[in-house]
Amino acid sequence: MLYIGLLISLFLDYVRPDTYLSIIGILKINTIIPLLVLVGALFHVSVNDNRSILKHPNSKWLLFLLFLLAVSVLVADVTEFAFKIFKLVFGFVLWYYIIVKLVTDVSKIKGIFAVFVISHVILIFLNPNVVLEPATRTYIQGNAFLGDGNDYALSASLAIPMSLFLIQDSNKFIMRSIYIISLIILILAIVGTQSRGASLALMGTFGYLWWMGRQKVMGLLLIGGVLLAVISFAPPVYFERMNTISNYENEGSAMGRIVAWKTAIRMVSAYPVTGVGAGHFPVKLGTEFRPPEFGDENFPWLTAHSSYFLILGELGIPGIVFFLALLIGNYWRNNKAIKTATKYTDPGGEGEQYRKLFLMLNASLVAFIIGGAFLSVTYYPHIYVLAGLFVAADFMFKKALFEKSNAK
Repeated sequence: MLYIGLLISLFLDYVRPDTYLSIIGILKINTIIPLLVLVGALFHVSVNDNRSILKHPNSKWLLFLLFLLAVSVLVADVTEFAFKIFKLVFGFVLWYYIIVKLVTDVSKIKGIFAVFVISHVILIFLNPNVVLEPATRTYIQGNAFLGDGNDYALSASLAIPMSLFLIQDSNKFIMRSIYIISLIILILAIVGTQSRGASLALMGTFGYLWWMGRQKVMGLLLIGGVLLAVISFAPPVYFERMNTISNYENEGSAMGRIVAWKTAIRMVSAYPVTGVGAGHFPVKLGTEFRPPEFGDENFPWLTAHSSYFLILGELGIPGIVFFLALLIGNYWRNNKAIKTATKYTDPGGEGEQYRKLFLMLNASLVAFIIGGAFLSVTYYPHIYVLAGLFVAADFMFKKALFEKSNAK
């Protein structure tokens, strides 16, 4: 029951159905169900006990992040800004804990994958112009953190490896067909948003999967099929926006990112230990660190347009150390698990399932690493949900290895 509550909570958080059904908001379902799940998880007896969870590197790094944010609340210019970010991330860390506590086998990971994929597909059904009118940039109505097309596209790029795992691991024709259709919708949606960062994340994801895959020729054929589909579907304006990646000097949005990134460097140079404060990047950029490139003209307060530069500017060197350690550490552990799973059983068995699982988890991480370089998603739920899935998969794989060694 708690696990079902977890799935419902994730669905409510990503789809935000209260935007379309006011009764959900009136009854506070978005708040009540997650709280009930949290309380239940705290007292739930699981093979992933609290001590094991706290000992994992991911947990230690996330606690370190909460410490940095707590310090930021104390030293930041505007306490309210920093405290808002602290509460937000604290909630995401609780998501992380709930996932690790309740997700104890591969079927439960598949359930979360399915909710993540279907949630993004439902958002497209609720906002069909993203796909039906790809020449016009469409926003996701009423969604707090996926409203912008760029934000939605990055999140969708994380869901693509999950849909690939579900396609490979499904035995039923109907379910496999649903996930194939979902995969197509997600790819078309990314093109429809015209997001350059998500497009690069998509290319990086398929490139990583090809590099790690065993069937190189088949992989090239599949990638070629995706490229043909994108070329035939994408409007001219999509390719015009992609062209600005190499000609960024002539595009205002790209140059705005460069200015913001330079400003982050100036921020961390001035405040290397604490940064300018959580939630303070836009206001500090518009005041104390106003970019000299814009002189006295009226300049909007911009965010960093990069997860790396955002945390570097707001939390200083300790912040970027946390972020890189979390990303690199999980990539390394997942990659190590892929190699181990390849060796410990015959292809097609349990080891093969784990190999595919860690491969797709790493592919989602690759998408976040690339896409996060161009979007400020440090304080979005994605990486915290992924971190929880990484730990849950790590625990269940080690348990499977232990059982196998004892059976010999």
